[in-house]
Amino acid sequence: MDGMGFLVVILCVISLVLATASPFATLALKVPPSNAHFSPIIPYFMPPQNTSGPGPAALQGPGPAAALQGPAAALQLPANATSKTSNQTGTGGFLSKGTINSLIQTPTGNWIATGNWSMSVDNGSLTGFGSNMTWFNSNGKASHTHEFRNLRAGAGTIQGNNIIINGLTDVGTNHRVVWKNVPTTISIQGGKTIRISVADNATNHHFAGQPVFGLVTSFIPCSDVPGPNMEVLPSCQK
Repeated sequence: MDGMGFLVVILCVISLVLATASPFATLALKVPPSNAHFSPIIPYFMPPQNTSGPGPAALQGPGPAAALQGPAAALQLPANATSKTSNQTGTGGFLSKGTINSLIQTPTGNWIATGNWSMSVDNGSLTGFGSNMTWFNSNGKASHTHEFRNLRAGAGTIQGNNIIINGLTDVGTNHRVVWKNVPTTISIQGGKTIRISVADNATNHHFAGQPVFGLVTSFIPCSDVPGPNMEVLPSCQK
């Protein structure tokens, strides 16, 4: 090998050693290919990539109306009844009144409830209801009063002289309202009897979960609009 060939070999060896030991060569090995995506910041702010979980539809729960169901809605009507809201109880009207005649059995003794009630419905809308009662204990040594006032009908039906009304009532004791917005169900059967039920918890169990019964002494159909054949009933305006 002549001197020129030997020099070429030496230069090749030196170039190889320098290429292997160069920090730039080492750095080049750590850089990902140009078509790869790499960022230590962007992925931290990106939303999770797994979208196979339940979407918004799967998170649908009961809406505000379902979650905030009023007590009147919890008082179920018969399955074959057609309910109406917005203080509606059906179609037609009547004026009715009667007496309270009931026995309430409580842990503190038996109470005899007596009094009167009245109800008016005009063109399917409840326009008035009230009841005044006096409760006497069985030995006659104690008494107090109860009043049902300001019934707001939530749903109900009129089927002839069979009436069902669900709503909220204010309940008084000794002429002072002590329980407000009490879930209440009132039913008149055959135009002869009345049953008034108030929610037990909402009245501090005072009625012992028992309804108050009474009699219908008057049930008069009424209307302020002439019928299809121009028949005229007594006015529903008391």
